[in-house]
Amino acid sequence: MQAYYYSFDSTGCDPVDKILSAVACAGKAYHHTDDWYEQSSPQDDHTGGTPVDWIQNAAIEAAAEIERLRDQIYESIPKWQANELQREIEQLRSERKELRDLLVGLGAGIPAAAILRAEDRDG
Repeated sequence: MQAYYYSFDSTGCDPVDKILSAVACAGKAYHHTDDWYEQSSPQDDHTGGTPVDWIQNAAIEAAAEIERLRDQIYESIPKWQANELQREIEQLRSERKELRDLLVGLGAGIPAAAILRAEDRDG
């Protein structure tokens, strides 16, 4: 996964490696990121008409694979256990919100935006 000025090592996780490869191919195709919207023939096994498309499509494929694996895991465990895991997740989200509200109220120096970004990331 070599570009002109940078390279990536394989993570061993195919969906992630495909994203890294798309970024490397984009870097090989164009030196400047503002050119990544230019039409270009796909490199390697990437799909799309521009380097941005290659990266976006690789990310979409990775997300689909993650969803497929998550569903497979949930299907492989008993329904009661999946429900219990979901309840625990919801409880943790609720506790995190309460803690955020407390910290913000105390002026603990933790920017609310940083806490909200963590919530966005974690769902």
